[in-house]
Amino acid sequence: MSIDMLRDKSTEDLPLVQCVVTWHPDGVGILFSIDHSIADGVGVDILLNQWASTMRTGSEEPELPVDYDHEAMYRGLGAAGDGERGWFVDMVDSVVLDKTKDSASGAIVETDPRTPKQVEESLRRNVHMFEITPESLAQIKSDVSADDASSHLSAIRLAYALFWQRYMASLSAKPNGHFDSKEVCLINVIHSTRSLINQPYYIGNAVCPLYVQLPVSQMQEMSLAAVAAEIGRYMHRQSKASWVSFLDLMQDPVRYAKFLTVFGNPDAKQLTVSNISRLSFFNADFGFGPPCFVTVYPALIPGFAVWLPLSGKGGIRIVWNVADDVFKSLVSDQLLTKYVDVVF
Repeated sequence: MSIDMLRDKSTEDLPLVQCVVTWHPDGVGILFSIDHSIADGVGVDILLNQWASTMRTGSEEPELPVDYDHEAMYRGLGAAGDGERGWFVDMVDSVVLDKTKDSASGAIVETDPRTPKQVEESLRRNVHMFEITPESLAQIKSDVSADDASSHLSAIRLAYALFWQRYMASLSAKPNGHFDSKEVCLINVIHSTRSLINQPYYIGNAVCPLYVQLPVSQMQEMSLAAVAAEIGRYMHRQSKASWVSFLDLMQDPVRYAKFLTVFGNPDAKQLTVSNISRLSFFNADFGFGPPCFVTVYPALIPGFAVWLPLSGKGGIRIVWNVADDVFKSLVSDQLLTKYVDVVF
């Protein structure tokens, strides 16, 4: 699934949905790409399961209800402006767009001599795969929960903390092993606003990022439990008002362009997690039985990681866009590799 494109004259003719179906003697392969202006991950889950049901049964009647009512989503969240906006929305609004300065934006700018194709190819070479087995998830939980005060933390949230802490250490450590006391790092755990309202079959984009920030030096001194707890505190602070303030931001082309400079900034110390491991399309049966293999390509943004189910085993497969020099550092990180298997 592709990230939202900024709609202007350069992109107005590009397709919002693309699908390629390849038939084989023993099955079928499906390559599917959709812009977030049509559907988010949960929306794609609904649509793919409906398509699979139609293929499997031959019926044109959808098995699953669908909901395109965007206004109802806003009504369910409440009126914008009736509560806090959140520090992240304020930070986005403070961005000054200037295409002559490439330091503030992750997008290709006028001073970049590379073509868009060259930039895309360089980012694709940075995609790596990691796996966390069910046993390793249980081990993270067991090791951290030796402290009774941390027993309430989920294994997945502890895994978020592990990847964030070790990734920031690889990005930020100075030659002497110390960290800049003024440097701030971010983690963005992508969430759905469906969790706040009774609209489970809404197809459109109901995704909002959940940003957490900490000083790098402080975070490196914290235990995994403390980092996971900090992520949890940000999650629980979210309200309907803060969600709708971000949805409003996403509907405004200028403010959305500002958001992309933050979300896609290659120089920022940030990890983005899109955990779609619980979506059901990984088992969607199009008439050939459950899929042999399903993967999702990550957005071509440094630090963007898609968390998928580890088929047939439980656990998590992580497809992560991370630069080769940082990847080499992560592979030698003993705390990360204690729980995480490196595939490539």
